[in-house]
Amino acid sequence: MKEFDTSRRDFLTGAAAALTGLAITATGLPRTAFASAQPARQAMMECYTPGYFDQMEWCTLITLTDILLPDDETGPGAVAALVPVYIDRQMQTEYGNGGLWYMQGPFYPDSDAAFGYQHRFSPREIYRIGLKELGDHCRRTYRMRLDQLDASVRAEVVTGLEKGTINFPSMPSTLFFSQLLTNVKEGFFADPMYGGNKNMAGWKMVGFPGAQGDYRQAITRHNQNLNIPPVSIKNEPPSPYTFEAPPTTGTRSATAATSTYIGREVY
Repeated sequence: MKEFDTSRRDFLTGAAAALTGLAITATGLPRTAFASAQPARQAMMECYTPGYFDQMEWCTLITLTDILLPDDETGPGAVAALVPVYIDRQMQTEYGNGGLWYMQGPFYPDSDAAFGYQHRFSPREIYRIGLKELGDHCRRTYRMRLDQLDASVRAEVVTGLEKGTINFPSMPSTLFFSQLLTNVKEGFFADPMYGGNKNMAGWKMVGFPGAQGDYRQAITRHNQNLNIPPVSIKNEPPSPYTFEAPPTTGTRSATAATSTYIGREVY
């Protein structure tokens, strides 16, 4: 596994100032409780009210998604693409409740993957339990929240989740990590109608054209890079939330940069 490049997490400076016109405010913990978060994470804490996660869970989730897919020189990462919003919305669906697959016992967690999902936890339960037990681990080990830790220590924590070296009382930490990583990937590449992939950032990164009605304008252009701008299913205007990345130069590609878990090269 590659080491984290922590410098790419210092991004979106000044994003909070761009959000002063939004009327939505979060409730729960005081805003000053998250003063150590980077500007984009702080801005999302203040300007989007999650429907499933409480404020402490939300702060931790934002931090985790930022670690897994940070902003870098090639474009926006998970926070800028509103991946946490995607995850929050998914937890309020049948999927989040585990209603799309068989969830009755008996459960055999150590079974081969060929036997399907073998845990008793729905996705929303994985997050509720996992985020709490991760928070307990950080307070017990470091006497701090995850978002208060140095970048290198946060990276060590997430690596521990991936490898299972952090022991959760109620579930394997690898289960929590797997659920999180899957949803981050989904949120970055799903259609924007589901809450993430703001301004089709993920599609632009890999050159995916989205929900084009047809390709008549390109039918005679053989062996060319068409550079077709992506179109979302609803062809919606840009998201009202402002978590923009700094301007970039050059052409973004799937191999342009790397992130430890969602390496830009893996797609």
